[in-house]
Amino acid sequence: MGALLGFLAFNALALALGLGVLAACRLVAPRPRALVQALGAGLVTGVATIGVATVVALVAGVELDAAVLAGVIVVAAAALGALALARGRRRAVPEQGVPWPSRAVWLPVGAFGLFITVQVITSWKLAIAWDAAHIWTLKALAISATGALDGQIFSAGSDLPSVHPDYPLLQPAVGALLFRFAGTTQHGMLIAELWTLLGAAVLAIPWLCRAGERTWLALVPLAVATAAATNQGIVRGDADMLMAGFLAVGGVCLARLLESSRRGYAVPAALCLAAAANTKNEGMVFALVLLVVAVAVAVAVSRRMCVLAVAGAAAALVLAVIPWRLWVSDHGPIPSDVTPLSKSLHPGFLADHVGQLDLGAQRLLEHFADLAYGWLIPAFLVVAVAALLSGRAARASAFYLAGVVGVVLALLWVYWTSLQPDVLGHIMRTSVRTVSGPLLLAAAGLAHLLPRLVSPSRAAGELLTVEEAPEAPEPRGAPLVAPNP
Repeated sequence: MGALLGFLAFNALALALGLGVLAACRLVAPRPRALVQALGAGLVTGVATIGVATVVALVAGVELDAAVLAGVIVVAAAALGALALARGRRRAVPEQGVPWPSRAVWLPVGAFGLFITVQVITSWKLAIAWDAAHIWTLKALAISATGALDGQIFSAGSDLPSVHPDYPLLQPAVGALLFRFAGTTQHGMLIAELWTLLGAAVLAIPWLCRAGERTWLALVPLAVATAAATNQGIVRGDADMLMAGFLAVGGVCLARLLESSRRGYAVPAALCLAAAANTKNEGMVFALVLLVVAVAVAVAVSRRMCVLAVAGAAAALVLAVIPWRLWVSDHGPIPSDVTPLSKSLHPGFLADHVGQLDLGAQRLLEHFADLAYGWLIPAFLVVAVAALLSGRAARASAFYLAGVVGVVLALLWVYWTSLQPDVLGHIMRTSVRTVSGPLLLAAAGLAHLLPRLVSPSRAAGELLTVEEAPEAPEPRGAPLVAPNP
C-alpha cells in the first residue's frame, strides 16, 4: 500500500507542477474544467520538468531527497498558479477545449484510459529484464540508495561495463525518485510509470491540437498506434518509449507554435524536448532535428516571433543537456558507443560502412511495414501531403513531414556510423525499439493534421492574449512561404 501511495504522490506532484507551467504560459485556463482536460499534458510536462531538474541537481552534487523535492514542487506549483491567476485577472481568458461533457469525446478517452490502467496494474509485479537490469533500473537503484551518482557505477573504472555510465540519466533519475517516494525498490513500479507517462502523452496530443471534438476523436488512431506499437520495450523497462512520448509532445508543441504563433507553446516544447534529450542519445539528435525544422518553417513563412521562440527553446535544450555531457567528460574517459563527428563525417569512413546503412534502412522499413501498425506511416504521409497541398495546415504539415523524415534519417545515420563490434546484430536487436520515436511522432502528426484536413475552421476555444492578435485560419491553397509585404 505504501508503494502505491508513493507512486500516486509523485505523479500528483508532477501533475500539479505541469499544470502550473501550462497555466502560467496561458495554455490552459486556471479553472477546474479546463485543468481536467489538460491532465495528460500537465503530467508529461511536470515529469519532464522534474526529470531534467533532477539530472542537473545530481550533476551539481545535490543529494536526492524526496521530502525536499516535494516541498520545492509544492512551492513552485503554487507560485505558477498564482502567476496564472494574476494574469487571468488582468486579461480575460476563455475556457478552451472540447464541449463538456461529450459522449463522443469521452468514449475513446475512457477506452484508452482503461487500456492504460490495465497495463499499469498487470505490470506492477513484472520481473526485471535485460536492459533494465544492466542499465536503467540498476542506475535507478544506485541513485536511490546513495542519493547521488555512485562512483562504483558512474565512473570510467566501473566494475559493470554493461551499465553504460555515459548514457543520459533522466529515466534512472525519475526511477530513483519513485523508489524514494514509495520507500521500496519494486521494479514493476517503474514499468507502471512508463505506461502512465505514455498514456498521458497520448492524451496530451489531442488536447494540445485544439480542434474541438474532431481532434479528440483522432485519439482513436493515435491510441491504436500506441497500443500496437513496440510496447514490449515498456515491459522490458527500456527508455525508448519514454523518449518517444516526450518527443511527440514536444513536437506537437512546436507545430502549434508554428500554427498559432503563441509563444507559450515554446515552454512545454523546450521542457519535453530537453527531457527526450536527457533520456536517450537518439533523443538528443531527434530533438535537435525538430528544432532545426521548426526554425526553417518559421523562416519560410516569415514568422519572426516563431523564430525567436524556437531559438529560445533550442537554447533551453542546450542548457539542459550540457551539464550531463560535462559530467561525463570530467569523469572520463568513459567508453561510449557514440562515434565522434571527426570520424563519422569522414568520406572514407562512410564509404567503408555503407553496408550498415543498407541494413539499417532495410530493418527500419520492415518495422514500419509491420502488420500491427503498417498502416501508420502511409496514412501519415497521405494526410500530411494532402494538408500541405491543400493549404489547410501548411505550416504544421510541412513541420511534421520534414520532422519525421529528418528523425528517420538521423536514425539511419546512427546505424551507418556505428562502431559496435557486432554491428549487424546490434541493428537487428535495437531497431525494434528505436523506431518508437518516428512512429509516435508520425502518429501525433496524423492526429493533429487529420481534423485540419477534414475541417479547416479555427481551432475551438483558442486562448488569446493581449499581445497576440487572433490569427485567421490558413486559407485553402495558401502557400507555405508568405509573400513579403
